[in-house]
Amino acid sequence: MLACGSPHCPDAERRPVQPAPEKIESSTKIVIKETDICTDIRYIRSMILSPSQSRAARGLVDWSQDQLAKKAGVGNSTVRDFEKGRRVPLDDNLAAIRRALEEAGVEFIPAKSGKGVGVRLRKE
Repeated sequence: MLACGSPHCPDAERRPVQPAPEKIESSTKIVIKETDICTDIRYIRSMILSPSQSRAARGLVDWSQDQLAKKAGVGNSTVRDFEKGRRVPLDDNLAAIRRALEEAGVEFIPAKSGKGVGVRLRKE
């Protein structure tokens, strides 16, 4: 187990995390190691917005990834990589993505009673 190296985690020294497994891309045979990220930070960020919620919300407002990036004021690769599950954006960027979608009329539904998260258009 490795100690969390995330500068965002207030308990970085007290909360050990499992090292991320190596991923091997079979076509190029390049070994990619994921960064060790505090699991608590991932959990908190996933409460803000999940990749599937972002994709579904974009579908509801009929936005492309580029349109969402522009409305949120983040890079195109931030949205693209987040929605593909490649990386979790910084907290500010993740909040900006969610805020842009909410301003467009999307309502995020939290997980309750064993039911998953969701999205819907706000009634006006």
